[in-house]
Amino acid sequence: MGVASMVAHSGGVVLNLYLLALRLPTTTILATNNALIVFTNAVKLVGYRRVGFLTGAIMLAAVLSIPALAAGAWLGSHPAPRVRAHLDRHRDRRRRPPPAAVAGR
Repeated sequence: MGVASMVAHSGGVVLNLYLLALRLPTTTILATNNALIVFTNAVKLVGYRRVGFLTGAIMLAAVLSIPALAAGAWLGSHPAPRVRAHLDRHRDRRRRPPPAAVAGR
């Protein structure tokens, strides 16, 4: 499954470049990526079930990891607006010409 997983996930890079080129808000990009991940993981569950990969121990580990997942989502949502603001400020600085040198300094 390693090669198939690598090929399947390589499209995420292209999707992110496309979404960034659209200049969408950060929250829209994050929501789109998360929706895609939820959808693809739901589809993969069917295959995992058919090959017998979903055992009771694995399902228990998945359920027990839900609090960590929620904490990570909560922690990750807070810096996103600040990151976007920082990138916007940096982009604005590159567009402005540098200040003229002051004579006598």
